[in-house]
Amino acid sequence: MTSTAITAVEKRLMEAGLSSAESFIGCTEEEVINIESRFAIRLPQCYRDFLAAMGRDAGKFLVGTDYSYPKMLEFRKEAEGLVRACQSSFSLPTTSYVFMFHQGYTFLFFDCQGSVDPSVFMFTEAEREPRKTSESFSEWLLAAAEDDIAAYRELEDLRGS
Repeated sequence: MTSTAITAVEKRLMEAGLSSAESFIGCTEEEVINIESRFAIRLPQCYRDFLAAMGRDAGKFLVGTDYSYPKMLEFRKEAEGLVRACQSSFSLPTTSYVFMFHQGYTFLFFDCQGSVDPSVFMFTEAEREPRKTSESFSEWLLAAAEDDIAAYRELEDLRGS
């Protein structure tokens, strides 16, 4: 299921002109192992598939949002700092992995225990408590691709006007 979602996302991004086959640069197995050992976790298979396919670069997909290796190695520390700065009562569980940071005020994470395709949660300084954004990482990834495609088309329409 998860590699099917990755393939679907790659296909949609290429059809929309946001990426090409050459622009997808994945992480090596050694880099994935480095992430897991650094945080003492086992990443869910869906996210491992994502890293292998586009963990370093995915063309114009997710431009303006930090998600790639090796930047991701600092996300947990940055997330904990944001939670503290917001004076939130939330505490990021040790089994959670922060996989994305947006503009310094929002991060996305999932729990690494129990599911090969875990739910995705978002913490943003405006809300100060996390909320579930997707039932699975695969669902989140497909929606993120469609959101980026829509935004890219809107920008192209504005440029064409």
